[in-house]
Amino acid sequence: MTNTIKIIFAAIILGFGFCAGWLINGWRLNAKIEATAAEHVQALQRAEQEARAREQALQGAHNKLQAKHEKEKKNAETEIADLRKRIKSGAVRMSVPATACTVSENTGAGIEQTRAELDPQTADDLVTIAADGDAAIRDLNLCIDQYNAIAK
Repeated sequence: MTNTIKIIFAAIILGFGFCAGWLINGWRLNAKIEATAAEHVQALQRAEQEARAREQALQGAHNKLQAKHEKEKKNAETEIADLRKRIKSGAVRMSVPATACTVSENTGAGIEQTRAELDPQTADDLVTIAADGDAAIRDLNLCIDQYNAIAK
């Protein structure tokens, strides 16, 4: 063989070797990419499962808090209705402190502490104000409990 043929033959072999190396390297790179992609898919699936479990736990806690709130609300409404009925019937009387001046034959006028009874409508109005305040406090407590359940 002549030197030219040997050089051409060596170049062809070198070219085949380069192409083979490039293909093998490409396959390795593809395998690494596929392995990394599979790991990412598995990580995403685990994260999704954990998020769903957390969401279900939070929903369960929310449902328990909501049920507790509704029970407290119903109990309070029952107590308020009973108090209103007793006020209307006269079984319960509401009064407020008042001061009364007494005029006596002595040189100074005395001031005494007395009580003024409220009429049933005014008493009912006060019960309404107190009931609204209690309802707002129960709602805010529910909000705080829900925040604390999420913050854990």
